Amino acid sequence: MRSPSNRPGASSNRPADLVVEILCPHCHAVLDAHLNHCTHCGRPTTAASCEPAPAQSLIDRPWVIVLTMLHVGFLGIPLYWHTRYSTRVKLAMIAASILYTIGAVAGIVWGCVYIWRMVHGA
Repeated sequence: MRSPSNRPGASSNRPADLVVEILCPHCHAVLDAHLNHCTHCGRPTTAASCEPAPAQSLIDRPWVIVLTMLHVGFLGIPLYWHTRYSTRVKLAMIAASILYTIGAVAGIVWGCVYIWRMVHGA
């Protein structure tokens, strides 16, 4: 950014904080400092109007989905359905949680039967 006081040959009697050009925070075009909207992209140039990107919800984080699937299996289906993922991804998460639950229950049943046979000598 340039100001009148730091241009070559400019006198030093002007305030140093008088800015004549700014960069658009969105498209990085050089603009006059008095403009409130970019002449290139049309978006606002003031800091108050530049909103940060929305934070990612906790249920939209992949590690939360994986932990939920490992701990509650198919009981997490309502949680999976409320994420911001596409419908295809949601259905894949639901299918994976159902398959995981079936596998986990089968493993538990097999383990219990195995222990039962070991203890009772069947």
